[in-house]
Amino acid sequence: MFKSFLSPQPASRINSRLLLKKRLLIPSILALCVKNNYSATSRKTYKPSEIEQKWSDFWVSNKLYSKWYTDPQGSVPDPKDEFNMLAPPPNVTGTLHLGHAMTTYIQDLYARWYRMNGYKVNWVPGTDHAGISTQVIVEKYLKKEKKVNRYQLGRENFISEVLNWKNSRQSIIRNQQKKLGASMNWDMEYFTMDENHSEIVQSAFIRLFNDGLIYRDTKIVNWCCALKSVISDIEVNRVTIDTPTFLKVPDSSSKQLLGALYEISYKVVDCQQNYLGNISVETTRPETILGDVAIAVHPLDDRYKVVKMDFGTGAVKVTPSHDLDDYECGKRHNLPQRRVIGFDGSTFEKNKAFSTSISQCSRTGDVIEPMIIPQWYIKMEKMAELAVKYVDNGDITLIPKKFESIWNQWLHNTEDWCISRQLWWGHQIPAYEISFNESGDQIENKDTPPFSPFWLVATSPQEAKEKALEKLNQGAPIYQDKHISSKRDEDVLDTWFSSGLLPLSAFNRNPNSSSSFDESQKKALSTLLETGNDIIFFWVARMVMLCSYFSKNPPFETVLFHSMNKTNNSFIST
Repeated sequence: MFKSFLSPQPASRINSRLLLKKRLLIPSILALCVKNNYSATSRKTYKPSEIEQKWSDFWVSNKLYSKWYTDPQGSVPDPKDEFNMLAPPPNVTGTLHLGHAMTTYIQDLYARWYRMNGYKVNWVPGTDHAGISTQVIVEKYLKKEKKVNRYQLGRENFISEVLNWKNSRQSIIRNQQKKLGASMNWDMEYFTMDENHSEIVQSAFIRLFNDGLIYRDTKIVNWCCALKSVISDIEVNRVTIDTPTFLKVPDSSSKQLLGALYEISYKVVDCQQNYLGNISVETTRPETILGDVAIAVHPLDDRYKVVKMDFGTGAVKVTPSHDLDDYECGKRHNLPQRRVIGFDGSTFEKNKAFSTSISQCSRTGDVIEPMIIPQWYIKMEKMAELAVKYVDNGDITLIPKKFESIWNQWLHNTEDWCISRQLWWGHQIPAYEISFNESGDQIENKDTPPFSPFWLVATSPQEAKEKALEKLNQGAPIYQDKHISSKRDEDVLDTWFSSGLLPLSAFNRNPNSSSSFDESQKKALSTLLETGNDIIFFWVARMVMLCSYFSKNPPFETVLFHSMNKTNNSFIST
């Protein structure tokens, strides 16, 4: 399987024009090497550090990896002669590890093989801003080295600190990749928050909103109190606890007791005369008692599927604001919602041992708190259907083939994607809340009655006001600029939203517009994506869904998944 894929085409079928180019290019490169005396044959001993650095500098300074992609005359290569590949961007949280090195070597093998066969190879390198991960590590650095937190610095100064961190790590990563001998096209290096990609991200969000695929809604979400941000389901780890355990959570001087079952007795109002008037429930979350709105029981009826008869007392309290199952139950029965836990996680005792599982943030280790908070979402159903279709039809090939069933299972059961994060480092959401300006005496002016706040998307505050006035004055020109105020959403986008658009900014930019997409291209945006199988849903699936929506083509022809370097319990690289 790999042998057939590794060979672009049999030697007998290689285009004679490509062979001619190869015969012309290779001697010219050798001549350039001789001219610059890049030879180690006269040395008695081989010194890798000296020779490899010299060769690396030679390849990069002469743009040889770029020249393979662009003809000397600057002409656009024939599409069938191209081999485009996007390097998965390392996070700027630190430096390269063993996993990055393995990925680089696998991709370099393909880049060099296709280049040897006369293809115009465009292997694009870059780095990822890694919103949550980078913010967490910089906050730890600031706390340790400067004894300050981000709130003491303020948003602007904090972002400045993160940029300094990013510039330092990005430079190290770039040098590491060059020392590995990666034959990348450095002329096309990207960063997921550079100006080029930021324009694509903003344009994509606005278009998805205008097309009705992005919406704002209040739902129950995974809240990390340490981050003070929402995280996605696939960023939550489920941990089993068999006995009462004290767990250290971030930013807390005391440990939190988990794995204990508490019994609570509620007095029942308007009960039958022969009833004692109390009902006992058992819970692992006594801190949510003030948010209880109902008690669920199981009277041996198949209709009652939420409560387990063999669990605790057979009755459970219902807390829609702080439990996913209770939230769904509350929606079915129109129960009220009472949030009793703050965004920082702050807020008796008969308890006993109980085996349970908890949700922990994969970034901080903090215990996840279900919260009902307004967030931004993308409708995934139609996009997921297209991603499944591409694989089923063979437009995208997954290697190994076993990942096809995993791909289909996840995409057939995907839910709408929460894309907003309560962070400072990342792509700030281009959405504005428009509200009535109540300053002065305008509130008393009957000609300009107050209106309910609403959201719209725009590229600037001024554009937001212009759109708001256009919407408000559809019937008659009642409102003026002074009657409205706009406030940009402080939240940023999920890192995987911006990463999911990378093939567009690398291979599909419209030459006549910096923020639009070229829909005239009639083939996949790139040839191969080689990556680890751990991010098949984080990144690969989302690239397919987002890029195909805008370009009308899959982002790549083939996805090659490599295995992970792991010990028994974790990745070797971590």
